[in-house]
Amino acid sequence: AARYRKALSCWRGVALSEFAEAPWARPEAARLTELHLAAREELLDLEMAAGRHTDVLGELEALTAAHPLRERLHGRLMLALYRAGRQADALAAYQRARALLDAELGLEPSAELRGLQDAILQQRPDLRAPDRIAPVRPTAPEPRRLPPRLTSFLGRGEDSTRVSTLLQAHRLVTVTGPGGVGKTSLAIEVARAAAGGFSDGIGFVRLSGVSDAAQIPLAVLAALDVRDVPTATAEDQVLGHLRDREVLLLLDNCEHLADACAVLAEELLESCPRLRLLATSREPLAARGEVQCSLDPLAVPSSHADPAELAASTAVRLFVERAQNALPEFRLGDDNSTAVAEICRHLDGIPLALELAAARVAALPVAELAARMEDRFTLLTTGPRTAETRQRTLRATVDWSYQLLTEAERVLLRRLSVFRGPWTLEAVQAIAGGNGLDQSVVVDTLARLVDRSLVVIDRDSGPRYHLLETVREYARERLTEADESERIGRAHVRYLTDLAVRAERELRGDGQARWLPRMASERDDIESALAWCTAHSVSEPDAGLRLVGALGWYWYFASRPDGGAKVAAMLAATPGGSPEARAMALQALAVAGRPGACIVHPAPECAIAAAESRALFAEIGDDFRAALSTTLLAVEGIGRDDPDEAVGLLEEADQEFQRAGDDWCSALVQFVQMELHAAAGEMARATSSGNRALAVFRALGDQWGVSAIQFHLGIALH
Repeated sequence: AARYRKALSCWRGVALSEFAEAPWARPEAARLTELHLAAREELLDLEMAAGRHTDVLGELEALTAAHPLRERLHGRLMLALYRAGRQADALAAYQRARALLDAELGLEPSAELRGLQDAILQQRPDLRAPDRIAPVRPTAPEPRRLPPRLTSFLGRGEDSTRVSTLLQAHRLVTVTGPGGVGKTSLAIEVARAAAGGFSDGIGFVRLSGVSDAAQIPLAVLAALDVRDVPTATAEDQVLGHLRDREVLLLLDNCEHLADACAVLAEELLESCPRLRLLATSREPLAARGEVQCSLDPLAVPSSHADPAELAASTAVRLFVERAQNALPEFRLGDDNSTAVAEICRHLDGIPLALELAAARVAALPVAELAARMEDRFTLLTTGPRTAETRQRTLRATVDWSYQLLTEAERVLLRRLSVFRGPWTLEAVQAIAGGNGLDQSVVVDTLARLVDRSLVVIDRDSGPRYHLLETVREYARERLTEADESERIGRAHVRYLTDLAVRAERELRGDGQARWLPRMASERDDIESALAWCTAHSVSEPDAGLRLVGALGWYWYFASRPDGGAKVAAMLAATPGGSPEARAMALQALAVAGRPGACIVHPAPECAIAAAESRALFAEIGDDFRAALSTTLLAVEGIGRDDPDEAVGLLEEADQEFQRAGDDWCSALVQFVQMELHAAAGEMARATSSGNRALAVFRALGDQWGVSAIQFHLGIALH
């Protein structure tokens, strides 16, 4: 099979195309074309004999569509589908073949093809894949972070082959096309199929939640499972990690960051010779070395389509399958085929629009759906497919779906637009309920939105939910029209603040393994909440101060180099605020602003913040928080000639922690004391303090504390 593929890779396109008009060339071109097709069929036979029937389904679908009268191809497709456990699809493939042969040639299928259909119906044992071990294939890591396929992938066999071929020949391929056309799905399938060719795996970078070009390298680091460190820029870390690795990087949804993606792509290609990039965007990146592959909507039937054309239309097949997800008994027949074809034409073959329409079949007959679309989507059939028109097409699709929702579903959908990233059930219940939407129906209403293909569920992550980008933008406009943006934005900030407060408590102990990934999942929403707070820093100063005040320890433990800057920016943008909120933000600055993400690293700006927060906490009578600020202030004594003042501060703080029964903070005091003694050359006292802190951190299950003490004590002793 490998030799066949190597030989077939030499085929460059239409045979003798430069002599297409020459009579002498036509027979030879036909002969070569037949040889090429026969070789492809023989390769498919080899792959199926090796048990790789699932791998060749896309290629079989493409070949069958390109050569619809070649019965052997139909037979191979039926057999591959059956071996893949898709008996119903195999029988449907036979019905399509029969309709095509009847319409085009007036013939019945051959006895061989009819016999294969009977064997599939009877589930004959001899149809199973051969009982043999498939040839050993090169081992490769599983595709990293590629979303699982939850529904079938229809009608893109030729497109998959085209993109795969381009990716083999070029290092930057951008799949372009209108929103909702299926660029992401196609790119994921191509990447999954290509996984074996990249020894260091695949990185899937979802950019839909990234609004700032400077955050793109951080998104790439996250996709590669590389932890961001404060000692180098994220871009340098990406370049360093990929420099000698054989990786396929999939940059998804680049259109809103096209310029920055182009710059990064060029830098990556220049610095990382074994890297290949596959991007999806509504427009080309315009980067050097880029090859564009335009993805068109699915083929739609003509207005005078006969049964064979309807059966062959990928748009119709997609609509029917998705309609069966909503209404299992739905079938394409003489009573509804005209209406289905009309729906597909009105929706211009865009998969997202087709899925939204098909989701309504459970509530409305397709004839009524078609009648509603006649007035609603006249825009879809006129004008060129410019970027603006494509956006209106999707907007119209979502608008039509929105009008069919119940009032409760409309209310929830527009409130869900506040989320920038995936959300949990807990989050949606906390933010979206009330004010016209009873808390008791939120979960059921969310489930109905999932059924209607307006909300996507990520089952592997908790589960979490998210809106398609265009749907979210549409719902956000509706939220503004309903005059709910302020209230829902405020609820969003309040929820994330409460979540950060919970995280802060759990992070100081054994909760780091649970809460660091949990808070990382909220990253896009935290950024959105910070933007809301900044915009409201004058009218609602406490909102932003409380949020950053609760995030300080998370940003520290996550080694976020920009955490301190974010706290400082919020403080600078918020001249007012209550003493408590301002004190919390200042204390967060004294934590997250530490150079090198080291809590015992002296820093003048952190000392100033710690002193100010200490004074404010003392003013409002919060002795515990004042003691924590005192501990942070004592860090400034490390390395000074006279550490007595710092030692006194730590003793004062520890007394409060002992009264409060907070062992973690007491261990932090011992950590700072260890550094003070070590800097003064008092190694016996440093070792004693370090061992006391180490024992507490171990008892609490605090991994950070254990590693930090061991590292710093080891350095001091060395």
